[in-house]
Amino acid sequence: MFERLIDIFKKPKEFEYSNSTELWSNPHISKQMLKFHLDPNVDHASRNKIFLDKSINWIIQKFHISSKSKVLDLGCGPGLYTHEFAKTGAKVTGIDVSKNSIEYASKIAEEDNLNIEYINANYLNYDITKKYDLITLIYCDYCVLNPDDRNTLLNKIFSSLEDNGSFVFDVLSTNHFNNIKEKHSCNYSHSYG
Repeated sequence: MFERLIDIFKKPKEFEYSNSTELWSNPHISKQMLKFHLDPNVDHASRNKIFLDKSINWIIQKFHISSKSKVLDLGCGPGLYTHEFAKTGAKVTGIDVSKNSIEYASKIAEEDNLNIEYINANYLNYDITKKYDLITLIYCDYCVLNPDDRNTLLNKIFSSLEDNGSFVFDVLSTNHFNNIKEKHSCNYSHSYG
């Protein structure tokens, strides 16, 4: 039994496993993730509302998003950023692997009469054929990608940007990782029948 526990708690090699597609496309899990996206008080799938509002306003002002802009949001989730970008009159596209999130984003955009193109796809595999003034990748998506996928994505982004285009993404700081304390715990439960 102890050998099995040791095997269970063996630390995988960096980027040995990737389950992000399954996480976002599993019917049960993706519904729960959508709930977390839409909860304005937590940072579990999206940032909390205060942070979202500040970062959206910063992006719109810093990159002069307007009716002349073409914006692509990779991993757009339920459209929290795309929705606000589209309010400026920009031509906005969002790509996300979660069908639940894309359906929600499309419904809200239609209700608010916003013309946003939503695409249900894995942005690593999707052939981006248009050019954009701004491409965003928000909430540390870049951090979970293995080096090959990062290279693929950066090449795709580079070829999809207008000559003076910009790419905005966020990553976790070294300080964040320095403050993580790794731990394991086990509980034994014996049920009587």
